[in-house]
Amino acid sequence: MAKRALFLAVLAAFGGAHGADPKESAAIDKVLEMMKENELKVIAEGEAENATYFKFETFCSDAEDEKTAAVTANKDEKASVEADIKLWTSDNAATAKRIEELETEIPALEQQIKNESNARMTESSTYKKSNEEIEAAVVAVGKSIDAIKASQTGLLQQGVKKTVHAAILLAHSLGLKTARAIDVDSAKEEDTSSEGIIDILEDLQTQFRTSDQDADMDEAKAAASWKMSNQALKSQLEAQKKELADAKQEKARKEAEIAKAEQDVASIATTLADDEKYLAELKEMREEKKATFEQRTAMRAEELEAIGQATEILQAATGRDEAAEEGAAGSKTADTAQEGAAGSKTADTAQTDPVLIEVASHSPQLLAAAAKEAA
Repeated sequence: MAKRALFLAVLAAFGGAHGADPKESAAIDKVLEMMKENELKVIAEGEAENATYFKFETFCSDAEDEKTAAVTANKDEKASVEADIKLWTSDNAATAKRIEELETEIPALEQQIKNESNARMTESSTYKKSNEEIEAAVVAVGKSIDAIKASQTGLLQQGVKKTVHAAILLAHSLGLKTARAIDVDSAKEEDTSSEGIIDILEDLQTQFRTSDQDADMDEAKAAASWKMSNQALKSQLEAQKKELADAKQEKARKEAEIAKAEQDVASIATTLADDEKYLAELKEMREEKKATFEQRTAMRAEELEAIGQATEILQAATGRDEAAEEGAAGSKTADTAQEGAAGSKTADTAQTDPVLIEVASHSPQLLAAAAKEAA
């Protein structure tokens, strides 16, 4: 359309010009000059738009590379943080289970320590009571022996009989056996002679002392064993309490890290979505700019081609006019008539051809300037 429009514009202004009129020649020169200026203007605009489009493409390419690298980095970081969250969550589940176990074990261990301490106290109390009885029996038996030995009759006095009787009962309760079993209350005189009784009492005294020593040794062993066990249990209790406190602290720390990591993932996901949206919009914008640039480039190429063809037509027309002027043999009247006829034809064409009307609407300045110069 541009080639035809410009061609028709030239014809509209100079279609009937075949003479060597200086005005016609000046008009043609003016049109050629205007077309040359227009051609240079179109070329300059193309170069400027090419430079602008190159800058735009460079910017888009750099931005695309940068955002693509950012998207890749964000995807990697998001995957890494999500892996950390998964690991920390698994660790925290194990920690929570251990906390639950410790919260059950610690009270049980405290109860065990309390029970064993109570049992030790009961054993110690029993030992002390038994020890006091045995020591008292040893003393009483010793006094009885001394009393019997000091007696002139050689027979047991009533008080001595009670002591001997109590000593024998104590021996039985302790599981001790005397060398001779005797009932001091119903025994005959010969059975309760001082010598026989002294032997029995001395035997009891010896066994009481032995029993007392064994009891002391057993008590010492039991006390030492309980002490070691108690210390071990208390150490275990303290260790478990510390483990529980550390586990709760670690669980809280991991929960805080998980919460922060989840926020990081959300932030990364937002940034990632923005970057991907930016890349999509950038791609769409580049395609639109490219289409517009290619369209405008094609239009400029078409316009330059039209200017070139119009220039050739004008130059060819000028050449034909000069040849006609040099070889003219007709009269001035004939020339005038011919010029009038051609001008009338051009005017009629300009008024009736719809294409020329379209040309005037697209380039009124060129048409007007050319017509002015032709007048």
